[in-house]
Amino acid sequence: MTLFVEKAPKIGRDLMAAFSLDELSAAAILGNLGHESGGFKFLQEKKPLVAGSRGGWGWAQWTGPRRRAFEAWVAAKGLDPSSDEANFGFLKHELETTEAKAIPAVKAGKGLEAKVRAFEAAFERAGVKHYPSRYNYAGQAYTAMTGLPITVSAPPPPKRPASMAEVQRQWAEDTLAVFEVRAVQERLRALGYFMVGKVDGDWGISTRSAIIALQTQAGITADGHYGPETKAALADDTNRRVVSEARANTTAKDLRNQGSVIAIEGNRVTWTSVGGLLLALAGAAHAAYTAPADLPFGSSVVLGLIPPPFGSIISAVAPYLLAFVPLAYSALAAQGIVKARVAAERTGLHNGEPEPASAEPAASGALSGLLGSLLGRKTA
Repeated sequence: MTLFVEKAPKIGRDLMAAFSLDELSAAAILGNLGHESGGFKFLQEKKPLVAGSRGGWGWAQWTGPRRRAFEAWVAAKGLDPSSDEANFGFLKHELETTEAKAIPAVKAGKGLEAKVRAFEAAFERAGVKHYPSRYNYAGQAYTAMTGLPITVSAPPPPKRPASMAEVQRQWAEDTLAVFEVRAVQERLRALGYFMVGKVDGDWGISTRSAIIALQTQAGITADGHYGPETKAALADDTNRRVVSEARANTTAKDLRNQGSVIAIEGNRVTWTSVGGLLLALAGAAHAAYTAPADLPFGSSVVLGLIPPPFGSIISAVAPYLLAFVPLAYSALAAQGIVKARVAAERTGLHNGEPEPASAEPAASGALSGLLGSLLGRKTA
């Protein structure tokens, strides 16, 4: 007796009890699980399609975000990820939540083969289908559960294995023209999914991440692909990205505590400029108070229209007033930059955590400090 035949009856009965399934529907689910895991013998995918990735895991070969969801769910429950309890528990969890459409789909199938295909399409969504193998495992499961033989469709003539490029071309987004990808990226940005990055017409990691965020927001399968449900979700304005309350209430102080260089250096430039303004005002007041009344400026400038001692006072405080303008501009510009950075954080426009603050000392001058934070240092 193989491991699959040994386990199939109990798993099948548990599926039937949990979702009111008949034997054929439970066997169809088991057929897919048996194929994915090599008859429950291989929980870790042997040769991941995506080079360098961890590949699939578990009975259903959960991959990417679904694998991470499995691992988080198992950790929260304190279960061994290789145990039957963990695998059945997460399978049941998905079939009750994010993959709930798979149960009606498999129930609606007419015959074992149709049910196998329905579950594969709704739940597994494999790049390469391998239906004959799924049918074979489903037949074994049905016989193990009922003790009755069942005839499954004869396998079609063998085909050469699909290359990775052929598998990738099966996704809907691989048929889009560059201008169509750009339109999708622009729409994602309009809905607040700024993690899409640049609008460049390339369906890469950033675009897939934004699509997954949209799918999660819309409550549909979060696989990063551009299927009919995703296309409809993208057109629906109600799927605008929701920013958490904590992020929406971000302050400049929060960003400084996180290490944002713009927030830190902007604060330094602001206070440096304000300090310079106070010194300039103090210097101007002192110069005005001590200005002599007989400076020639008062009797000669503007054709003598400014009478003494006002001309003398203006002449004395003029250098301080000239310094006041760039200092005030520096303070206002620095605060404007910090406010823009806060707004980007609150709306989700800024993608990712801030970079660590630079260890370089702040520039002593207001303008040089502002230019240093904008041009000479890495910003967050």
